Amino acid sequence: MERFSGADELPIILDTLVALVVGVVVIWVAPPLWSWWLVGPIAAVVIAAGTGSRYRVSVDDSGVHVVLRRLWVVPVKRLRYRLDASVELYLGSDLRPIGLCVQPYSCTPEFTATCFRGGRPVPELERIRGEIEAAIVRARARVEVEQRQLQGPLAALASALEIDELARGPGQRFLRATSVAPFELGGVQIPTGSTVELNDADTWLDPRRDDQLRGISVSRPTFVPPLGRELPAGTRLIFDEALSHVALLVVSGEIDVDGFCCSGEWGLSFTPDGALRSFTLAGPWTTPTCTLPVDVLVRRTRREDGTHGWRVILNCALSLPGVGLRNGDRLYLAADGSLVSFFRSGGSIRVGDQELECGVVAIPLSAAGHVDLVACRERRVPMRPC
Repeated sequence: MERFSGADELPIILDTLVALVVGVVVIWVAPPLWSWWLVGPIAAVVIAAGTGSRYRVSVDDSGVHVVLRRLWVVPVKRLRYRLDASVELYLGSDLRPIGLCVQPYSCTPEFTATCFRGGRPVPELERIRGEIEAAIVRARARVEVEQRQLQGPLAALASALEIDELARGPGQRFLRATSVAPFELGGVQIPTGSTVELNDADTWLDPRRDDQLRGISVSRPTFVPPLGRELPAGTRLIFDEALSHVALLVVSGEIDVDGFCCSGEWGLSFTPDGALRSFTLAGPWTTPTCTLPVDVLVRRTRREDGTHGWRVILNCALSLPGVGLRNGDRLYLAADGSLVSFFRSGGSIRVGDQELECGVVAIPLSAAGHVDLVACRERRVPMRPC
């Protein structure tokens, strides 16, 4: 086992500031005679807790173990990751590195470790990160074995698949298979000759982790339940993590779904009950008030009244009867296409004799495309006379 430990400077700074604030408050509120008796012990405990903040990262054949301690010996957090975890720089609000954190392999239920080793110069952070990553690589080399059979839920499909033994990714994991018999998955009958994509071709995967299904490209026209129709050969189906339904599909050309002209190449995603979740417009969407252009991303949303609506991220300027929208603004619509509100990340807009601040909450719109000042006041949109 290789261990890396040191002081966690960020809690030291924070706890010292807390001690100062508590001390000032106590001195201000408590009688003079008692204040110093209170401030001393409280400040000592808080500063000691911060000074005794330590981290320890241990790497062995079972994985990466992170322990954060206070008062030198009291563990406040213990986390374990498999060997496909990575160590990344932790960025502050100004996007400058302030510490390190352990990132689990994507699409897993594991958590990210809390930032540790904050406040050190970037070269030292890079050095520590490199040493931990090197230890992880050495542990991977010790446990890496050539995969011989499918692991996890996909093992049930082994008899219907022919594994391409030559197509292997990092960690000697399978990358591709071909169906030699039809099988059912997520309500879809997968035909013989379909290409099954497995695992990640660019990322090392822990040998103890289940195989990941990346997608299936069907070999012939296939009926897809969310659409209630057949899709042509070559359609790529991506299933949810539980393999219970089609979460995303990619198909050549344009496809009409629920009255929308969708771009098949950009993919269509679906909810577990088969409703359209997100798509990219391949043709204009004409609403009662405006016409939305092609190539905008449309995503299903849930409104406050429990009904569903749509969120559109604009890729160009759009003029409404009462306000002009910009590239990047988010426009919210009801299920029938009527306008609800829009959101802009910053700036302000002038409506009559009022100047509304953007970037705090969505600006309500009337169905006719004008800013609804009454609804703005109800939602407490920041505004001032101009």
